[in-house]
Amino acid sequence: MDFLEYPEILKEEKGGLIPGRLKLTNQTIIFKSNKTGKVDQIQSAEIESIKWLRVAATQGLRIMLLSGTMYRFGGFNDNDHDKLGNFFKTNYEKELKNKDMCLKGWNWGTAKFQGSVLSFDVDKSTAFEIPLTNVSHCTSAKNEVTLEFHQNDDVPVSLMELRFHVPTDPNATGDAIEAFVENVLSKASIIQATGDAIVTFKELQCLTPRGRYDIKVFPSFIQLHGKTFDYKIPLTSILSGTSTYECPNIRVFRDTSRRASDFLLLVTSEIRDTSPVRFGSLVTRSRAITIS
Repeated sequence: MDFLEYPEILKEEKGGLIPGRLKLTNQTIIFKSNKTGKVDQIQSAEIESIKWLRVAATQGLRIMLLSGTMYRFGGFNDNDHDKLGNFFKTNYEKELKNKDMCLKGWNWGTAKFQGSVLSFDVDKSTAFEIPLTNVSHCTSAKNEVTLEFHQNDDVPVSLMELRFHVPTDPNATGDAIEAFVENVLSKASIIQATGDAIVTFKELQCLTPRGRYDIKVFPSFIQLHGKTFDYKIPLTSILSGTSTYECPNIRVFRDTSRRASDFLLLVTSEIRDTSPVRFGSLVTRSRAITIS
């Protein structure tokens, strides 16, 4: 058989399942999103391994590339296993192996890095996997590493933060926490400041997030740097800005001589009535970033 086609398949993307059509030819795997029309292509020569596992409530494929990138597709039935296995063996010379997931519910185990994927294994079986390209921020404090994630606007529920406790071994030669963070940052999709800022504002008072911040404007994002937290706001997420915002809580500032027109309001696409806005460990339901 030269090709297989499945019209109702789900592709995992930033924690959501995107419906689309999957076509497998003798050289390429093609997925086309029903909503956006975006096409993802995987060349058979780039595939390292293919595994059969549960994806949400259905059967699915886990495709690992030689580059370390992982794809997961769901929506298959149990009887698709043999047909897919024969296709991969005949056309790609790859064996479709079963991958059992751990369902014990334990919150302790072993973190392993494979390519751009972090897997958390319990009793030699995978409990969950995280594509590190979904990580937007990574910080460490004492024995704890915190991962924050890019949000998927197309799903009602999205993972925002995950924390790992990394025990230290006094007999170890290296720093386990530092190694963990370096492994994450090497593959994470994090906004990086390259070159000098276009303009810098020193110690501006912010109402949301509250505190004083050095604000730097870069070509693709705005950075708010404070004593405790450091935020990066992509310019593409800013819907509007105004300097004539009527601030009802002006009394919270020490300098009460400021007028209401002395405040800058930034409205971003991530601020909604139905979902909170996260700034590091601060969660707020404010609809804007207010800068004095």
